[in-house]
Amino acid sequence: MRLALIAGKGDKQNGTGASKVRWIDGAISAAAKRNQAVVAYPSALRDCYNERLFDRAGIRRLFHLARFDWAEQAIRERSGSELKVIELGCYDGRLLQRIRPHVAEYIGVDANWSGGLDRARTRFARCRGVRFVETSDASSMRRFSNGQFNIAISLETLEHVPPAQVPEFLDELARVTAGDLFISVPNEIGLVFLAKYVLKRLRYGGADPYSAREIVAAVLGRSEQIARHDHKGFNYKKLVKLVGERFDILSVNGLPRLGLPAWLSFTIAIHARSRARGQRMLPSPSANDRLQTGTP
Repeated sequence: MRLALIAGKGDKQNGTGASKVRWIDGAISAAAKRNQAVVAYPSALRDCYNERLFDRAGIRRLFHLARFDWAEQAIRERSGSELKVIELGCYDGRLLQRIRPHVAEYIGVDANWSGGLDRARTRFARCRGVRFVETSDASSMRRFSNGQFNIAISLETLEHVPPAQVPEFLDELARVTAGDLFISVPNEIGLVFLAKYVLKRLRYGGADPYSAREIVAAVLGRSEQIARHDHKGFNYKKLVKLVGERFDILSVNGLPRLGLPAWLSFTIAIHARSRARGQRMLPSPSANDRLQTGTP
């Protein structure tokens, strides 16, 4: 298999801003079509990620910051007690930077994609009560004791985890958490998927390679008919069910908070609470009736 090389800031590729994002997205899409493996300098992926989502003003930045606003507000509302937080998928510590004054203990767990965890370790090296764990395997969380944390958070992470591993990570989160769970994931089904797919094609000239049949399946919410890859084929309803087997789900809402139901929102925000040890079941029908997870 041939390799496609992608460079970043300070390397041979000199684009910045939107042009650089389009170049990298286009290079990845082109490599996938040619059945090439992608080899990228970490700076390319890191710079592209931050430029696309946070560094530039615009509606995309607003939408992606909404999950951090939601999680920060949840932490602030509970700041009167001694908060012990575990975050799955902490990346470079963006959320920690916002909630640090309100927590007594924080553990960030991440696979260190593009060196994000290394940056977090450097940034918070002098902060007491802060620790980072590099892992891509749920078994690494066994070092934590039962009920060690009263807040568990995972923002835009579980859609990137291989589907077979998601239950394992949720099992560990259920074991180590005695309190609240906050999860955000993208909405990749229904009309929202179609809108995002079209916008990506128009804006960047590339998107995840869906076949015509897969596009129809995604619009209809039939994700089992889609080859999974990262966001592609992700179905938040299935995640809600998995969470409900381990936690009591309190709400499933949309972000940003525009008054829209979850199924019409770009981001899904799940708030759940831990159960007594050994209690594990599917959500009751009455609980399901309260969740905004279905299409009208």
